[in-house]
Amino acid sequence: GMSANTVSLALREDPRVAAKTAARVRSAAEALGYTPNAVAQGLVGRSTKVIGAAMNETWNPVRQELLHELRRALGAAGYQLLLAELDASEQENMPTSLRRLASYQVDGLVVGRLSAGGDEVAWEHLGKLRRHGLPTVVFGEFPSSSTAADVVHLDFDAAASIMARHLREMGCR
Repeated sequence: GMSANTVSLALREDPRVAAKTAARVRSAAEALGYTPNAVAQGLVGRSTKVIGAAMNETWNPVRQELLHELRRALGAAGYQLLLAELDASEQENMPTSLRRLASYQVDGLVVGRLSAGGDEVAWEHLGKLRRHGLPTVVFGEFPSSSTAADVVHLDFDAAASIMARHLREMGCR
């Protein structure tokens, strides 16, 4: 037999484990159908490699593209995306959704479409999460005085102006 520590080191490809021993451990793990426990690894490493996202209107093609690219970018960096899809009634309960995502010990949060005026409780909760060290990013409007999260604002007015100007330059009337 082997110690649990040797097995753990071998599965993490630690150079302190002899190549022959590591091969034996990996072979046994594969034969047993062993899969590492990501939750346990998160406790030890203090990182779950999971980013939480709370969004509504995921049927919207713009949101679908955003989620696709977010999953792709996170995957390339070794992270998973945990999505809390919100319908209109759940949007009012955004703080509850944020608490639930945070309870999974996510390494960060992406939050979609909070308005500057109507989501004071959600903004307040985001501020609490940030003060406790959880990185957060919101896309949408934001109160100018808020430091609750970093914000990515999509300027649809400017985009529409650029498109209209381009169409005029291309000869559209």
